[in-house]
Amino acid sequence: MKPVHPFFALLVGALSLAGCAAPVQEAVAPKPVAAPAPAPLAPQTRQPTLLDRWVAEARTPSAVTCDVDPNEAPNAVARFQALSARVTALYRTIYDDAKRVADGTMPAPEPVPGIDWRTTAQTYITSRYQAAVGDIESARKDLAAYVEAIGDDDAITNSVQRTRLRMRLGQGAARLETLLDDAARAATLMREQGLADTSAK
Repeated sequence: MKPVHPFFALLVGALSLAGCAAPVQEAVAPKPVAAPAPAPLAPQTRQPTLLDRWVAEARTPSAVTCDVDPNEAPNAVARFQALSARVTALYRTIYDDAKRVADGTMPAPEPVPGIDWRTTAQTYITSRYQAAVGDIESARKDLAAYVEAIGDDDAITNSVQRTRLRMRLGQGAARLETLLDDAARAATLMREQGLADTSAK
């Protein structure tokens, strides 16, 4: 048997050592993928209240005119015009207040020392409601009395004329009655929303 050449022996030994000494390559864990940032939440919008809907649908305040010639029934027409001005002004006041309550711009009452502000606010809201209802009911009574007396005008000389004028003036009175109904509805909704908003704070 031939002796192994020292060079080859060294080479084989070196390769064996190199194979044993080679580091084991560790498995690299995958880098975590960053989760996408959550989308910003949409701002919370307040659901429309019954008062909001009333304001959106309410008729714009305007005078209810009389379509009867004053020369035909001057007394009845003059009374109608006075009632129309009164009812229209009342409706306009309640309409404007309803808008302020709905959008939160109604001025708050002055606080009373020693009394919880909620109590003061609720008393104020209730008193305003009672005042509005009192004005509405007073106007209703005067309107009803007017309707009863439409035909009692010295200028009306015959039954045909009286019937025609009663019908035409009665139509105007019905429009005023509708305004009062709308005002009463708004007054109730203002009270309800005002008390609810106060309790929620």
